[in-house]
Amino acid sequence: MVNNAAVARVEGEGPPSAVDLETVREDIEVNLFGPLRVTQAFLPLVKKSPEGRIVNVSTKMASLSPLADPESIQRAAQKAFPIFAYPVSKTALNSLTGWLAAELADTPIKVNSVCPGVNKTDMNSDPSGSHPSEGAKVAVRAAMLGADGPTGSFFVIDGPAPW
Repeated sequence: MVNNAAVARVEGEGPPSAVDLETVREDIEVNLFGPLRVTQAFLPLVKKSPEGRIVNVSTKMASLSPLADPESIQRAAQKAFPIFAYPVSKTALNSLTGWLAAELADTPIKVNSVCPGVNKTDMNSDPSGSHPSEGAKVAVRAAMLGADGPTGSFFVIDGPAPW
């Protein structure tokens, strides 16, 4: 099961000190509560699979580790284009990933988050972005993990990423 829910409202975005709370609510409603609802609804079916997988599509912007590094790309990006609602909603999704992985640790189910990178989609028209099929590769890899694969991890296109 791949949870690929995403919304990033531009209107009302900003740094934590100035972001519109309704923007934060809407992003969390879609980016956290949406995948949580879908997971709760489909988990009984996933449990019936001998190799169930839950993949939550996230973003590197949700990683907390780079925020502690004053030289990180995330910190520089926040100064150039301050946003809060979207990354914090995906940070919450990553937390859901960890909690589900812990809950399901005694089962064959693997639960991981992935970042597909920058892709040209309706949500992101960045001309430097890749075709969505390129971004899908990391989700497919996580969905196809073997029984000895990791759970409760975060992956980008090139491999594991810090939470």
